[in-house]
Amino acid sequence: LYTRIKSNGYNLVYLSSRAIGQATSTKTYLKRVEQDHKVLPDGPVLLAPESTLVAFRREVIERRPEEFKIAALSDLKQLFHTEDPFFAGFGNRETDTKTYRAVGIDDSRIIIIDPWGTVKRSDRIVHERSYECISQETVDSIFPPIPLE
Repeated sequence: LYTRIKSNGYNLVYLSSRAIGQATSTKTYLKRVEQDHKVLPDGPVLLAPESTLVAFRREVIERRPEEFKIAALSDLKQLFHTEDPFFAGFGNRETDTKTYRAVGIDDSRIIIIDPWGTVKRSDRIVHERSYECISQETVDSIFPPIPLE
């Protein structure tokens, strides 16, 4: 799915509330994610600039990972000369939905993947789909190819 999105001209940014001290393990994990002999496309990895303990406390104990994620995406958004630089957001928790809404991503473009690999839009308008279904049948309509300038 992500390979097809990237081939349509979109850039991927990986966002985690993990601490910067976990950069190596996080990047290693992302490089090892594989499905049907395809790996995740390259892209920058944004991590929390705090210590591992502070990041762990916010994410696991306080259950507020969206605080860092909203701040990080808001800062990134300011670097672009457009109001809406983010086309879509993928996540695996309700806090990811909060994050993406806070930076202006429309509910129809917020995609949540559950632990079983089922893909759902956060507005729940469409039926549940699998990665395979989206990547083979609908990726071009959801992520239309961006013409080269």
